Amino acid sequence: MQHGEAHHPGTGRSLFACAKEVLVLEGGKERARLPYPVRERIGAFLEGQGVYFGYSDGVQHLQRLDPEALALTPIPLGGVFLRGKSDGQRLYVLLGDGRLQVREAREGRLLKEVRVSRPFPEMDEDTGGAIYPDIAPWPERGLAYVSLPHLGLVAEVDVERGRVVRYLRVGGSPTRLVLVRP
Repeated sequence: MQHGEAHHPGTGRSLFACAKEVLVLEGGKERARLPYPVRERIGAFLEGQGVYFGYSDGVQHLQRLDPEALALTPIPLGGVFLRGKSDGQRLYVLLGDGRLQVREAREGRLLKEVRVSRPFPEMDEDTGGAIYPDIAPWPERGLAYVSLPHLGLVAEVDVERGRVVRYLRVGGSPTRLVLVRP
């Protein structure tokens, strides 16, 4: 999966996020154009269980894309999207007000919500350097790590219990996370 593009192996369809719709190609030919159901465009996709979830910075919905039924369904987040990750079974969505949402990756239903931080300050990331927080899921242990650059911390979250286990003081402004498993 590339930024703004996804390929569904089961149907052979390629899906491209465009300015006003998702372009669907099948066998190299246009199959459909799916207009966005809300006034928010998709810039990238999170892979779910047989579906994709479109998002972009600052949106208030995920857009669930079913590549077989060729349908887009908006999923309200109850806040402003800041960052998202998927482990294939769950979606992890960080909102601008400091809440981490854990959602199941088929329909996008909310499973848990945990406050990991106070609201994030206004940010505008560009190619000059990373400033956004990040999420590193560790599904085998039921954990997710969330960088909090405005606080110099990384939150360790027990996603099963829906609570912050601890804050790791790392100093500086931690942004991107990579989980190296033992």
